[in-house]
Amino acid sequence: MIESHQLARLAKPHHKEPTDIRWIPLNFPWYKINIDAAVFAVSKSVGIGVVVRDREGSVVAALSKRMPLPLGPLEAKAKAMHEAVTFAKDVGLQDVIFETDSAILSTAQNDIPMAPTSIDNVIQDTHHSLQAF
Repeated sequence: MIESHQLARLAKPHHKEPTDIRWIPLNFPWYKINIDAAVFAVSKSVGIGVVVRDREGSVVAALSKRMPLPLGPLEAKAKAMHEAVTFAKDVGLQDVIFETDSAILSTAQNDIPMAPTSIDNVIQDTHHSLQAF
């Protein structure tokens, strides 16, 4: 067991080649909304960020917000998604694509019964808000 551990530590890490990340234009009149969140454990708060881009990739609106909520990473991202939907509605957007780096959140938003219990209420509220689009 010790030998396996030592060999594992000496093994070179396997790195993937960076993927070609670039803006893919959207069809008019669609907008892409990118969402993210950060957890600040010491202050027991979260920060959310929302960026709205048009079909050219230009930023047309953005939101940054700090909330005094003691949430975990998944819960913070779920709250950020809810805030993004509200923000999109407030600025008058209807044809939008929401994008997050959380596969769990994306799956939960598309299949509510699969949502983890810790974000179930927020997902349901977000889904209800999406009905206005």
